Amino acid sequence: MRDELFGIYGPVIGGSDLVRALGYSNAAAFRQARRQGRVGLNIFNLPARRGSFALSADVADWLIAASRTKEEKAMP
Repeated sequence: MRDELFGIYGPVIGGSDLVRALGYSNAAAFRQARRQGRVGLNIFNLPARRGSFALSADVADWLIAASRTKEEKAMP
């Protein structure tokens, strides 16, 4: 998954691509989750750039961890 996200977005994902990759329905939902500390990975700002960014590798790792947690909860 890391290679896939890196191939699509490069090393850094931002803006609507980040919102979509993390599974939020819209930017407002992402902003609210970030403000409330509910985004479980390192989100950062870049100098002279608007918006929020994350490393594509971090996004991939977070998605994999989230899917494993869900699978573990489903096991009897």
